[in-house]
Amino acid sequence: MAPKRADPRMETVFRISNCLAENQTKFATCTLLAGALTWWNSHVRIVGSDAAYLMTWIELKKKMADKYCLRNEMKKIETELWILEVQGTDLTKYNQRF
Repeated sequence: MAPKRADPRMETVFRISNCLAENQTKFATCTLLAGALTWWNSHVRIVGSDAAYLMTWIELKKKMADKYCLRNEMKKIETELWILEVQGTDLTKYNQRF
């Protein structure tokens, strides 16, 4: 699965499972599927397992965004985030968008 956006649920899982920062990349890469998993396995073969898992979660998210997100898609997402506003008083519906 090639993500278009970093999945905010991953960070929630890190938080509720008390996943230490040094284990986040290991945990996150165990959830990769299809093309993303193939990409990660290739990366591990190229740089070695130890070096690959020294990468932080933030570095991994950036590498995946660089690999899978088109620049114009990223710009669209950034713009969308900057202009977010609640319409009416339905905060639940607003939050469900994310």
